[in-house]
Amino acid sequence: MQPITENRSPGGHARIIRAAKVQGTAVTNPANEDLGSIRDVVLDKFDGSVRYAVLEFGGFLGLGSKLFALPWELLNYDEGVDAYVIDIDKDVLRQAPGFDSDNWPDMGAVEFDTGLRAYYGLSPEATLRREII
Repeated sequence: MQPITENRSPGGHARIIRAAKVQGTAVTNPANEDLGSIRDVVLDKFDGSVRYAVLEFGGFLGLGSKLFALPWELLNYDEGVDAYVIDIDKDVLRQAPGFDSDNWPDMGAVEFDTGLRAYYGLSPEATLRREII
């Protein structure tokens, strides 16, 4: 992990943010289409890394919406629009493996991580590693 050398970005935004502040942040794609908002952030409690952002997409006021786990490295924060931008077409997202708020998958399972990373075309080398102590 890199040490923090500056506390603000060139645009004046704070470099560090609490998870509670990430929740509700808008998510768009490069075409500036609304893809939803961050519902939750999933952390690896052993190494402290952020594993996934849980995106809430579709529905109205939480009804009929679908949740998607997105590997964190897919998200790029854009100060200009105050949103996370992911390079994913809306139709690709609609077809992505998702879940509802009452039935979360086991995000700690290696198979979950491997399948999700494959769907989004990410390298399997970064797949969640498990060590039994």
